[in-house]
Amino acid sequence: MMMSNSWKVSGIGRIVALVVCVGLVGCKSNGDDWRSELDALEDTMTLVEFTDAFADGFVSGDANAVAAMMTEDFVALTPGRDPIIGRDAARAAMAEDLAGMKVHSLQFVTREIEIHNNWAWAWGTSTASITPEGHETAVTLRGQFLWVLQRDLDGHWFIARDCSHGGESK
Repeated sequence: MMMSNSWKVSGIGRIVALVVCVGLVGCKSNGDDWRSELDALEDTMTLVEFTDAFADGFVSGDANAVAAMMTEDFVALTPGRDPIIGRDAARAAMAEDLAGMKVHSLQFVTREIEIHNNWAWAWGTSTASITPEGHETAVTLRGQFLWVLQRDLDGHWFIARDCSHGGESK
């Protein structure tokens, strides 16, 4: 499913979106087709909310909360670093990074999400405003990300693989 922007969906917004989807898809589809469309929309909305929660963990400086959104066998590939392998290694790397900065804001703009059963991938751009330790002014970082996500038996999503990069905006 293609998406042009990241957006937060409140409880009432989710209900309205689902009702509209049922109405539109239900009118065009026969049988149970509308249910699969509705399920796909619900999965996509859940992943968008997941992305917002992931960003919130960085803004709050909580490496444990961010790491809890990763699989045990998580792998991150970023320029200039060896691969980070495992949730515990990711937690340690994030804690070190977050100790050296204040994250004022972080937004992921998801360009595309594709879901296949209990696996998904998403790619897009990110923008962060941070103040590095020892600096007085914030800098803006812009980058891109590609995530492979895995859903557990309870329906919760986790990032299994992360390939991202970014740099300071001039």
